[in-house]
Amino acid sequence: MEQFADERRLFLVEVNSPGDTSRVCVMMTGRDSPAADHFS
Repeated sequence: MEQFADERRLFLVEVNSPGDTSRVCVMMTGRDSPAADHFS
């Protein structure tokens, strides 16, 4: 649970960084996460 929270926080930070959206998309799609569908 704690690890998931940390990953989610990192995800939010990355999303807030302009130009890194593509990297975030790849990172999220590489994992089994519901956020991957949102960015696909």
